[in-house]
Amino acid sequence: MEGPEDGALMWGIPDIAMRLGEHVHTVAHWYWEGHPFDALPTPDMVCDGEPYWMRNRLRSWLGRQQKIAQNTGNPTIPPEIMLILRTGMGQVKEMAELKNKVKANFNELMQDAQEMDIPGLAEDFPLMARIAIDLDMRPDRLVSTADRLALAGMWPALSFDDDIIQSETPVGMFCRGLRGVALRHCGAIEESMAELAAVLRSPILPRDAKEFLEYQRAHSGIFAGMLGFAREEFKMILAKGGLYAGQAQFSLAMLDSYQGRFRDVLERAPEDTLAHHWQRVVGDVHKSNANFEQARASFEGAVQDAERLGEPGLAARQRAHLAASVAWSSPQEAVAMARDAIAENQKFDNQLEELISYIALGLASIGTAPPEQAEAALQEGERIVQATGAIWAEPQLLATRAFQAAFAGRNDDLSRLTNMVRNRSNAYGAEGYYVDILPTWSGGSTLRSVDRARSWQWLDDAEQSLHRWHEILEARHAIAAS
Repeated sequence: MEGPEDGALMWGIPDIAMRLGEHVHTVAHWYWEGHPFDALPTPDMVCDGEPYWMRNRLRSWLGRQQKIAQNTGNPTIPPEIMLILRTGMGQVKEMAELKNKVKANFNELMQDAQEMDIPGLAEDFPLMARIAIDLDMRPDRLVSTADRLALAGMWPALSFDDDIIQSETPVGMFCRGLRGVALRHCGAIEESMAELAAVLRSPILPRDAKEFLEYQRAHSGIFAGMLGFAREEFKMILAKGGLYAGQAQFSLAMLDSYQGRFRDVLERAPEDTLAHHWQRVVGDVHKSNANFEQARASFEGAVQDAERLGEPGLAARQRAHLAASVAWSSPQEAVAMARDAIAENQKFDNQLEELISYIALGLASIGTAPPEQAEAALQEGERIVQATGAIWAEPQLLATRAFQAAFAGRNDDLSRLTNMVRNRSNAYGAEGYYVDILPTWSGGSTLRSVDRARSWQWLDDAEQSLHRWHEILEARHAIAAS
């Protein structure tokens, strides 16, 4: 809908009307009385009472309106809803009968949303929430859609404008909770926990929305280092059954993996709908046991499944974990994989897997690239930990620093970092097995490590597992010498 004046820097109401194919009085009404769901930006200047906008500032707003206009004839979007959105008729009290019909049609639309492709659903979800608020609806249909988006790693779709989360309605309260879920990946984890706690205290939050957010709060607890709290929450969710019991079982398997209960993880049976997520946990188990071929097969399967299901956000997450595993055994190959994973996760504002990717890049660069490359990557990982409060990643980050020290023959630093890993693991309650792995790189404490390591559920005996970890350092020296 471009016109001959597109070279002009400023657009007025007639220019907007021409580009949208609307009557100029309709656009003027939107400006003076308010658009029914997507307010015009504040004008950049007003001349003789007429508003004008810088052209570039209107591009995204115009794009949204054009999309609505293009979808008016789409049978999956009821024309009554489009009529309300485009004319503001939903604000007319006399339209109660039409509004009831729209509510029924909107429920059908939300049911159909379960079949939408993930990128399209992510793009439309904030608009769906806004419509639900305008129609005074409950968030029932939004809950299952939000669950799909969360499982698919589409975090930006769960962030909303302030006017939505400040709405004192059940949908507005639920959207505020969803912002707390998004903050786990796109912001600070303690803010995620605080937001979710505040929303869960609200008396207007419906039960199904509350159950979803309770699971998400427990999941945020993992990354905040509150493993005891998270485990008890997941156990209660699993005991109650219901929609999130399968996800709670998956999350308990994640905790088992972090806490060295490797065989327990492999004995758990995944729910069919979570099978592609389960592959990543199995990959983590094999990586911790230095079974890198099996780990790679699991992580690659997870990436392929996410791509097959059309879930690009999840595929980006899985690529980060794949790179983190390959970085130990095939570092030269992992450098490119880690860079790709960083770029992909940045697209989805996913700082947690971006952090994993930077750790992978730093690890893969040790002995295969100039020292500055490894240092820059690990410093970026440390920056993300500081900014997000993601203390769950500290043992992994410190273990990589320890490998860096071992490769350089700095045994004093290796000993110091091993003690730091011990302290962090004790505080976090997980990944204590690193304390037994790291001394194998010093050349003199393997037998002592084997003694301590018998407390972990290695997939074979402790001596074989630790010997494989010892060989990783030897292999890296061989790569650096070649």
